[in-house]
Amino acid sequence: MNKILMIFLTALLTGCVTSTSNKAENEQPAVRLLAPNTLKHNGKIYYLKKQVDLGPVARYVYFSKNESAKNWSSLIEVFFDKDESRTFEERIKLREKSFETSGIKHFNLTEKAPYLYSFVIHSPSEKFNNWQINVAKGKNVEDCGFVQYQYSQIMPKSRKLAKMSKVKLIGYLKKYAVDKEMAYLTTQDWDWKCTK
Repeated sequence: MNKILMIFLTALLTGCVTSTSNKAENEQPAVRLLAPNTLKHNGKIYYLKKQVDLGPVARYVYFSKNESAKNWSSLIEVFFDKDESRTFEERIKLREKSFETSGIKHFNLTEKAPYLYSFVIHSPSEKFNNWQINVAKGKNVEDCGFVQYQYSQIMPKSRKLAKMSKVKLIGYLKKYAVDKEMAYLTTQDWDWKCTK
């Protein structure tokens, strides 16, 4: 589980972080996302349990009440990139390159102004026995940066899934998990704000 999260975080950070000069870093004001303590997704409440601020980017991780990074079935991550100058096209190209480098084969990144939508289907690995889906919706927030809401869900191996060919299984996960969650994301618009 953690390996897949780290691969996706690496992909996101690769798409967010660029090398900048010390002068540019010094000129950039200290902007902080006002992340809520709870988020609601499809009627389920998630609680902010982890924050990581790496300077130009930050990550906020939400779990349901009794879940944690070591034991979860679904979670929400909010990624915050303070670089307002990067275009969606640049973000897409960087993420595609990162996913391909990481061996992730089932993903899609789509710009539908003013949003950037994406999904990733993670296959089981030696360390992680289950399938996982990630669906995300991001946007540029004025005087803030790029903010992305991502919902991740573990899809446990079941007899039904085990009997499917890989092509059929990917189609099944896309139709019954990814598309369902993506439909939910398209109806949501969070009012992200920052403070300086």
